[in-house]
Amino acid sequence: MITKEIEIEDLVKDYPFAVKYLMEHHIKCIACGEPIWGSLERSSM
Repeated sequence: MITKEIEIEDLVKDYPFAVKYLMEHHIKCIACGEPIWGSLERSSM
């Protein structure tokens, strides 16, 4: 399940289709080429 507490690493690993959404909403993620770690909530701030 995707919640605001999910770690970006787990989100990308478990839901690879989410990378497109993250990129479209300017949320950095490791698959986008950005070395970002932490929760979805923290990354979207």
